[in-house]
Amino acid sequence: MTFYSYKGGVGRTMTLANIAVLLAQRGFCTLAIDWDLEAPGLEQYFDYFESQTSPAGLLSYLTEVGANLEAGTEPPDFSNYLWTVDVQGKMPLQLLPSGRTASPESYAANLEAFEWQHFFESGGGHFLEQLRNQWLADYDIVLIDSRTGLSDTGGICTIFLPDVLVAMFTPNHQSLYGIRSVIEMAQRGRQKLAYDRMPLNVLPILARFASTAEFRLSQEWLDRSAEVFGSILGDWIPQWIEPRKVFERLRIPQVDYFSFGERLAVVEESATELSSIAYVMERLSDLLASDFRDLEGALGSIARRPEGWQEVKFRVLSEGAKRLEQSSPSQWHYDIYVSYSYQSSALTRWIDVFIDSLSAYLALELPAPPRIFLDRERLDPNSVFSEALSETMSRSKLLLAFLTPSYFASEWCHREWDTFERREQKMAPKLRRSSFVHSSENHSLIKPVLLRGQKSRPEKLLRHMPWDASQHVNLSDPEAAIRHPEMARLIQELATQIARTLEAIPDSDSM
Repeated sequence: MTFYSYKGGVGRTMTLANIAVLLAQRGFCTLAIDWDLEAPGLEQYFDYFESQTSPAGLLSYLTEVGANLEAGTEPPDFSNYLWTVDVQGKMPLQLLPSGRTASPESYAANLEAFEWQHFFESGGGHFLEQLRNQWLADYDIVLIDSRTGLSDTGGICTIFLPDVLVAMFTPNHQSLYGIRSVIEMAQRGRQKLAYDRMPLNVLPILARFASTAEFRLSQEWLDRSAEVFGSILGDWIPQWIEPRKVFERLRIPQVDYFSFGERLAVVEESATELSSIAYVMERLSDLLASDFRDLEGALGSIARRPEGWQEVKFRVLSEGAKRLEQSSPSQWHYDIYVSYSYQSSALTRWIDVFIDSLSAYLALELPAPPRIFLDRERLDPNSVFSEALSETMSRSKLLLAFLTPSYFASEWCHREWDTFERREQKMAPKLRRSSFVHSSENHSLIKPVLLRGQKSRPEKLLRHMPWDASQHVNLSDPEAAIRHPEMARLIQELATQIARTLEAIPDSDSM
């Protein structure tokens, strides 16, 4: 399990140290590794306990392994580099530190001299695979503290080694969207490995969360976290659990006391206090130790399957039109309904990255985070689920349409487009009277984004000027395409126009 953060100051090493102590105390054979070679210090969290130390650490070990691989001799045994920490529980904790404390004077020079490219060219990749297999055989759980940002060591720790990626972030855009990009890179990178790997389980953790000081902002960031990572959490939470509830229960609070020095909350705090760091560490340990199976231990009662859940789900879908007639027409469920013709998962991923960037810009323009609906499965319009999607359309303020040559050949895309075009004609008088409207702005309820050229421009499109993103549809690297200055400018301008249109839309589409 790799603990990773895109930015520093997240509390990543502290979290790993707390969880390592809890797991060892519970009787799990646990190995903790300080792979943050550029900024090490994991061992300093264990000053509470007696330790049997080694004169070296991970950097010395990798250096000797590289020399032996080049010479064709047997690599040294990694157990000779371990510390044994008595955490006063059922099992001692095994620790593989960086080795900096053994010789601080020479550590920096040795780190500068070590070259990962040379290490892999000498057979280091095959060796690390064998080492990983040995760790899996010798330990119940291996916890790896990774370097922040984008680096060679970060790639090893996020792509090559882990089965689980604990992705930590704080409530700011750089941290949130940076970690999201790294998760996507790691998931793609694993598909290219020469070694078999199971799909990567990802546990995103919102850290240093000060919910008491700014309640409104804290709620917005819980919503934003759930929106960005909802699909990732969907890999291991059942459908009845709302992603936001996961962040509510597993967020790590900001406690100023633990900002000073290297302190362990599981040693100094009571885990019975719901607002304590120790309480959250207990829950995270439950989740990780059970390989995501003990959801009730980690999340509480929300993990229990609701009685009659299947029947309720079917009833909601099949009676959607009836509920719509009986419900109040003044409540919108979504700000934006995303429409596109499904062609490949690669195109869907590009659209996901586009929407993530658009959401970030919209968050700066709107008083609350945008509510965006995206049907990633593109259900059959004749299926039993289409009624629920029709209801979702009726509860969405505007349409964001991604145009490809097959878009207007799709019956469902036609239906989505026509729904919003009819509403736009119906709402036009109200839009014009809105105090938010500026005459120079286009307040159409349809915002088309052109991804690929049309052989002929349909009549429907003649009434709308699309935003042309066709020069930046790079399916192999969507993050790089979206970061292009021209593309960033297009998304920012689109966000501004969407925000103005959302402000101009009345609370109800009824006349």
